Amino acid sequence: MLLTVDGLVKEYVTRFGGRRVPALRGVSFSVEQGEFVAVMGESGSGKTTLLTLLAALDRPTDGRILLNGEDMAAIPSRALSAFRRDRLGFIFQDCNLLDTLSLRENIVFPLVLAGTARSEMEARLLPLTGRLGITPLLEKFPYEVSGGERQRAAAARALITRPDLLLADEPTGALDSGSAAQLLGMLDECNAEGQTTVMVTHSLDAASHASRVLFLRDGLIAGEACREGWRARTFTPALPPVRPRCSREVSVLRNTLLPRLALRGLYGNRRLYLPFLLATAFMAMVYFVIAAFVYNESFGRSIPNGGNIQILMSVGYFLMPVVLLPFLVYIYSYLLKNRSRELALYAILGLGRRHIAVILLIENTLCFALCILLGAGGGALVCPLVFRGLLAALGIPSGIVWGLSFPPLLATVKVFAACFAVLVVIGVWRAARTQPCSLLREQTQGERPMRGRLLAAILGSSCLFAAYFLSLTSGRSATLASFTLALLLVILGTYGVFTGVIAEVLRRLRKGPRFYTDASEFVVVSGLQHRLRKNAAGLVNICLFGCAALFTLCCSLCVLFGQGAVIARVGQTITNSQSGINFTNVTVEDITMMFTTLAFLGVFFVLVFLACTSLVLYYKQLSEGMEDAGRFRILRSIGLSDEMTVRTARRQLRVVFLLPLGGTLLHIAFATPFLSTFMGLISIDTPLVLYGSIALSMLVFALFYLICYQITIRAYLRTVA
Repeated sequence: MLLTVDGLVKEYVTRFGGRRVPALRGVSFSVEQGEFVAVMGESGSGKTTLLTLLAALDRPTDGRILLNGEDMAAIPSRALSAFRRDRLGFIFQDCNLLDTLSLRENIVFPLVLAGTARSEMEARLLPLTGRLGITPLLEKFPYEVSGGERQRAAAARALITRPDLLLADEPTGALDSGSAAQLLGMLDECNAEGQTTVMVTHSLDAASHASRVLFLRDGLIAGEACREGWRARTFTPALPPVRPRCSREVSVLRNTLLPRLALRGLYGNRRLYLPFLLATAFMAMVYFVIAAFVYNESFGRSIPNGGNIQILMSVGYFLMPVVLLPFLVYIYSYLLKNRSRELALYAILGLGRRHIAVILLIENTLCFALCILLGAGGGALVCPLVFRGLLAALGIPSGIVWGLSFPPLLATVKVFAACFAVLVVIGVWRAARTQPCSLLREQTQGERPMRGRLLAAILGSSCLFAAYFLSLTSGRSATLASFTLALLLVILGTYGVFTGVIAEVLRRLRKGPRFYTDASEFVVVSGLQHRLRKNAAGLVNICLFGCAALFTLCCSLCVLFGQGAVIARVGQTITNSQSGINFTNVTVEDITMMFTTLAFLGVFFVLVFLACTSLVLYYKQLSEGMEDAGRFRILRSIGLSDEMTVRTARRQLRVVFLLPLGGTLLHIAFATPFLSTFMGLISIDTPLVLYGSIALSMLVFALFYLICYQITIRAYLRTVA
């Protein structure tokens, strides 16, 4: 007996996490070598679940599946990929071809993994594709051919390994009658040659090609029908299996295939990776410039107060990695989210976890190398310009020559290598811990309804109230400890408000009278609730990066506009009640040096925080656009007009964009006492300078934010269109 299924049970936990729903309730049957079995049943009867378990894409709750006497449940997780590749073939309902590979490469991909010789690949490929009528299309990519042609390519990929068991999930569901007849005819031919097949189908015509039909109902086999005389059929001996790989072939796989997949993955997803590379390269350039000032000893000796400037630069040198790592982790999570289907297909087709880890390692190594190359190269070009600009601002003659050294490059390489190493670990851990079928659903899978939203709203509001109260009551007595506490409260409060309050508002809107009468509100509310927690995390990151950019911009403008008033007070005595600079012990040159350096650092960090804000905005909308494309396609197919689609998308984006902008402006408004305290430390205490800088900063940030909104909404609309 080739396949034995004994007492198979599969239960799923409901989205609310409470009730267990049985999908299969003790299914038992067997399949002989060379048999063609069809499985039929109504929707929800458990057909797809059964096929998923037979394909070793998920684990059963109870029961056994034996293939040639080998229990699938006993196969170690690390060996499942090779088992699926060598013993099973898959024809998926939605094809599941890799867009980064041509049809030829998709079809022979399992043979490449198995180390099959090129001549044998061609010997198997051409007869198979000829029978399916897709030989002229082999050099095309999946997105260049029709749905029927993609399905035939998927069938060729499943059959080319000559698997012990061929599994087909509605193989003719997306085909016209001619293509369906051609595919079923080929399955008949393969069956006549000894290929064992289990096919799930709704089609009576497709099921009529099977030797036996099993009928599923409510997770149980309700009956079966056999074709007369099928047991008398004489089967030819099974074709030899794919030969095992030798050490040389493993080396070829590692040295040729995996780097090629990594390069194809980067190129195929260049729309996602290009902004990521440009942003990280820009940050590497900024860090390189700061490190160049910190490590340049001649700068400290040649310029008056150069040592003090280097001390101020070292603040940015140590602070920037703290900002960089969470930003890269957050953006990389978006990249992995949009590549989950690709990684799942790699696992299904036979790539082991270590192979996927190598692909991710190669991709991140290439990104890291490009980041360092562009960042360090740009930094080397920018450093002399920045140096001359700083000398001009300090009023120092430009006769001093700027020289680059190796330590800034080494420091930049170390920081970004550590960050990219963390990204590799995250990617490998995520791919290793998630079942392939879960990865396939991840891009379109919604979230469980949030529990405790009222508690989250109350706690979040309380944290924000406490932070605002702490800021307003601290006044001139504010300390670094109180500022840090207020900052933590703002982070927690923002997340609590953006999850709890928004969840409660969306729940009430969904129960309101307009939900079913206003089509736009219907789509917007349901879309926002579909991914509430992820939306909240994105909004919080946008808000916090925006706050950092706006606060830094306020400080920089205060330094820029308040420098003249501070210089005018040089030589004056201060009373005991006054805080700030002791003007009796400083010179105009000291003030100029300090303020210029602070403004210099401020500009760098404003650019970094604005880059973080804009990139999070871009990836959030691009990622959600990819998810929403299918949803809007379905909505258009059932009557939503193109005009309504655009209007609904814009309305949803306005909500998403205005919330972080409003939160940012509100946080900065309540942070004014802290800003006043910090500026008082350097004797900037003129109300006009302080409040004028805050107002101008808010205006500049709002304009920048609106520009980002226009750019990202166009990218989103292009995606959902």
